[in-house]
Amino acid sequence: MGWRERDWARLDDEERERLVGGPVGRSPAEPGRHTRTIVWSILAIAASVVAFAAYQARPAATSGVGATNPGVVYGDLPVPNPAIAPTAPGGSSTVCTEAEAVGAGWRCDEWRILSTGERAIQATPFAGACAHRLVDQSTGRWICTEAAANAPGA
Repeated sequence: MGWRERDWARLDDEERERLVGGPVGRSPAEPGRHTRTIVWSILAIAASVVAFAAYQARPAATSGVGATNPGVVYGDLPVPNPAIAPTAPGGSSTVCTEAEAVGAGWRCDEWRILSTGERAIQATPFAGACAHRLVDQSTGRWICTEAAANAPGA
């Protein structure tokens, strides 16, 4: 049994007024509990609406890579090798997007790890001698950034 249920622990209005030193109940300046609850509820709803509107108005995230073909990454596909981890350079979940000439072949300088839902497509080769090349993700073609007379493709 709690103290509120005990008769001897309850004060009547006269005893409470003597103890507190004023009229029993709320003072006129103190807002009622009901009013306070309504005001805070309205403020919480307004804050939620503003937060939701700000969330909806944010700019969409873009990767910049493959913007014209979302989900596609152009480059040189790796040679299948089960000994290489899928996300390691040359792994099954990677694609070469930058390469430089080494002897009669190409050495990849930049491997791009494919995100979930992305797929790699072999880029169209550059026609001509080139010492360094990059993939243009908007066209799917290799672009030569440094020409060389004795490089692959000459």
